[in-house]
Amino acid sequence: MNTYLEKRIMRRVYFMWMLRQVLSAASVKVMIILAALWQIKSVVFVPAILANMPSLTDVAANIKFFSAAFAHTHVSVQLSIIASGVLVLWLLNDVRQKEFGYWF
Repeated sequence: MNTYLEKRIMRRVYFMWMLRQVLSAASVKVMIILAALWQIKSVVFVPAILANMPSLTDVAANIKFFSAAFAHTHVSVQLSIIASGVLVLWLLNDVRQKEFGYWF
């Protein structure tokens, strides 16, 4: 009887530990970032963008190209790009805060 109760309690403890690991703030942010990137991928034809973009060494042309592409894309893609960018910055800030102990 005692081992049955112990196994049952430990099963709940392990379940709660696993749930906290899976649903931590960082993992939820990563899942939302991946969902936003998946939405972008489903709407945008990435090989065409890579074929039309200028050389990677021409930074000014790349900035002009991507700003024009962003301005002329659908609103859902724009919102997904903004949301994923904000979440990436938020996640990096959390990592930095955890690593160094201060916020920016």
